[in-house]
Amino acid sequence: MNEKINLLAIQAGFNLHNDINDGYSYNHKIERFAELIIKECVKQCRQELYEFTAEDRSYDDLKATAIRAGHRNGVFKVISRIKQYFEIAE
Repeated sequence: MNEKINLLAIQAGFNLHNDINDGYSYNHKIERFAELIIKECVKQCRQELYEFTAEDRSYDDLKATAIRAGHRNGVFKVISRIKQYFEIAE
């Protein structure tokens, strides 16, 4: 199990040594659950980026344009950082 997900599961009170006999271990289910939450967070970041980009208009004001570009770069950076931190591939 990914170490960061493992630590979060322990902090949440999961007993990581409890196996369930249905073909998937308890640890596997916890890891899968965490991955789904992380992917949903990334999805929400992408939705913010999509909505922000859809609203993007051509601005004559260079300051406003720079702020909008910074916001987009920030969202990309957050998505990348979340995926890298939790070692999640898509």
